[in-house]
Amino acid sequence: MIVLDEFSYAIKSDPKITSDLQRAWDESLSKKKVMLIVCGSMLSLMSEEVLSSASPLYGRRTRDLLLQPLKPWDSMLFFPEGVYGLEAFMLVGGVPPYLSIASRYHDAKSFVQAEFLDQNGYFYREPYFLLSQELRETKTYFSILSAIASGNSTAISISNYVGIETRKIFPYLQQMITLQLIRRKVPLGGHDRAGRYYIQDNMLHSWFGLTFKRTSDMVPRIKVDEPELHSISEGHSNRS
Repeated sequence: MIVLDEFSYAIKSDPKITSDLQRAWDESLSKKKVMLIVCGSMLSLMSEEVLSSASPLYGRRTRDLLLQPLKPWDSMLFFPEGVYGLEAFMLVGGVPPYLSIASRYHDAKSFVQAEFLDQNGYFYREPYFLLSQELRETKTYFSILSAIASGNSTAISISNYVGIETRKIFPYLQQMITLQLIRRKVPLGGHDRAGRYYIQDNMLHSWFGLTFKRTSDMVPRIKVDEPELHSISEGHSNRS
């Protein structure tokens, strides 16, 4: 068994590594009793560079697995018995590194104060690192999340908030749905056009309700004629 962990970072460092791996697999590894496992925490990069039809590795996979956040009952194993474990799960979701940070505390108040509201806290800038890790047009995506967090749940209201034509907002929304950052709900018995968008990621939901509202130095709504921010230091976040 050969395991290549955090393969997405290798791709960013050397894009031709997928071609090298394809050649190694076709010429040698596929002829041997070898199980090759390729892992990566950047979902968008893994989808584009490993799984898509444009990838040199296309057609060679046996199976792909999308790891989901831990369920509440599994997340509780990070904490001693008590209500705080459930509160922490509601704040950051079932992402193991996030739960590990939360497990350093004994109550939700001290956890939020130290990690969400303190400028040196782990989650104080986490959304920026998360978005820059997965997406290119960071400011646009952040503005869309800000719009949804502010109560704009329809495509029209989101596009008006961001300043982008409604027909152009859908690819951004779909990309965030794929990354499980937001979700779309259609009211019971309602038409598909009545679908509304909500923040799905617990950490992002908490951050906009706690950190974003408390700080004055966060990035506000953007103007579409501003240059996009293509890269931010991304060593802070690891959600895998």
